[in-house]
Amino acid sequence: MRPTQGTVLVITSVKDATANLVINALTERGATVARVDPADIGPGLTFSARIGAGRTRWTGRLSTSSREVALEDVQSVYYRRPSLWRFNELDTQAREFAMRGSKARPERIDRQSGPLPIREPSRTQ
Repeated sequence: MRPTQGTVLVITSVKDATANLVINALTERGATVARVDPADIGPGLTFSARIGAGRTRWTGRLSTSSREVALEDVQSVYYRRPSLWRFNELDTQAREFAMRGSKARPERIDRQSGPLPIREPSRTQ
């Protein structure tokens, strides 16, 4: 059974102090929050996603070293200053190919999946 309150997916770098404020405010309000940095794709971040066959939302899983999130449970997305893609484990040719492919940034996916955007904390009062 899925929880009645969905997950807030925070897509940002580890060093983003403003995102830390947003995460703290959401947590204080009882929200379930998952923070990811797309630059961690590889051992630190894996995901699978699919849409189709009459579905109106993405389904799949997003996993970090500390959390697993069902994409269908993502209620809102806060996207702010993620790190640059690294792909350090790849050879030069594969890294360049992956960098070109990474241009399809996550906010393009969430435009189709239906999560609600979150405004900056200073604008919520």
